[in-house]
Amino acid sequence: MLSPIVEVTVTRRNKFENVEVTSAFKVAKPINTIIVFEESKYPMPYRFRYVDDKGTAQDVYVDKFINIEEKKIAGIRTINYSCQSRIGGRDIRYELKYVIDDPRWELYKM
Repeated sequence: MLSPIVEVTVTRRNKFENVEVTSAFKVAKPINTIIVFEESKYPMPYRFRYVDDKGTAQDVYVDKFINIEEKKIAGIRTINYSCQSRIGGRDIRYELKYVIDDPRWELYKM
């Protein structure tokens, strides 16, 4: 079963607060990724393709990097990218994971 992670976005309009609540789920799906090597020490994902719940392939361009961090969990070294893209007319946050020792990419949370 997927475990929800609640993400709250607050916007202001006309002195009233509107709160939009979205849920992010751990998906851990393998993805095909196009990466760019720049002057940073990390490979930077440019675009990735994943298969959604309906079985169709979706291409997503990475619009914004929010956070990049290296982690080591149970001896497995990874680089986690918190990103944001415009998907279906909405700004969606998600997390990509690169497993260093077994060079592969995952769509970790969406």
